Amino acid sequence: MVHAAVAFAQNKYGDWLIGRIDGNQGFFAITANDSGGLFGQYCVLAASSCVYVVAFLTGCESGSRYPVLANTDAGSTQLEVKCDGQLTAPGVAGLYRYVFIDFDVIDKVVKGATRVGFAFPLHGDQFKVIRFSLKGANEAVADMRALTERNLPGSPSRRTRPDTTRD
Repeated sequence: MVHAAVAFAQNKYGDWLIGRIDGNQGFFAITANDSGGLFGQYCVLAASSCVYVVAFLTGCESGSRYPVLANTDAGSTQLEVKCDGQLTAPGVAGLYRYVFIDFDVIDKVVKGATRVGFAFPLHGDQFKVIRFSLKGANEAVADMRALTERNLPGSPSRRTRPDTTRD
């Protein structure tokens, strides 16, 4: 379960944990909130790219873009997310994943704060607000990115060393 994994990871990364995406596809650094929502960064080896995502129970239409307000102890900023559909993996089934469009802006938010809240406008005058701890985020993301770099095809750690090559 996600909450158990986050609790276990608190020794090393505060409220964040890092792990491998199923099937050796890449790595992630995430945190969970009390409502079962997730927030973090995923790096996919085949695409050689990383994205920030937030996942929670509020549904969305796959491919649609939505405005979101990020509020932290360091300030607030307007962002945009794209719905990436509903998750089906055990432990996260039923959550909808939203990918942040501007990586650099959300990365700056994560690096400069200790907590973040996201406000998503809903129908009428309603908002969905979700909050996450950023305690340990910088260390978790840095370690996860280093793992990703070491595992990219063609990276020095993945190349065959000359002294182990057979003719």
